[in-house]
Amino acid sequence: MHEQRLRCRQVRRALQSYLDGELEHAPAEGVAAHLADCPRCGIDAATLREVIARIRARRPDIDLSALRRTVDALDDLLHDG
Repeated sequence: MHEQRLRCRQVRRALQSYLDGELEHAPAEGVAAHLADCPRCGIDAATLREVIARIRARRPDIDLSALRRTVDALDDLLHDG
C-alpha cells in the first residue's frame, strides 16, 4: 500500500510536465502506465487537462508556471498533511 502512495505522489509531481509534453520518453511512459492503472490519478490528470484547456482557450499566450506552483502547493497540503 505504501508503495502505491509513493508512486501516486511521484506521478502527481510529474503530472503537469507530462501533460505539457516536457517529460523524457521513459518517464512519460511510466506516468502513462500509472494513469491507465490508477483511477484516482487518472481523474486528477483528466481534471488538470480540462483546466489547462479552458485557460488556454481564453488566453493562448498565458504562462502556466503559476498554475504549476499552485497545483504543487495544493498537492503538498492534501497529501503530506
